[in-house]
Amino acid sequence: AALKKETDHLSQDRLAELQKELAELCGVPQSAIGRLERGKHSPQLNSLLKVLQALGYTLQIIPLKK
Repeated sequence: AALKKETDHLSQDRLAELQKELAELCGVPQSAIGRLERGKHSPQLNSLLKVLQALGYTLQIIPLKK
């Protein structure tokens, strides 16, 4: 939902172009990026890590406090 708000002003063509660029950076199909953006896909951990890395993020697992 937050991504949707940030990209509302972009044309569909530009959004498709950005999806393609991100997919190429991540080494995943463009369709996977689209499904992830729409919330229609629960990515495998390795795919999630690729996307996070391409965006300059990482995933950290922190123990829950009891």
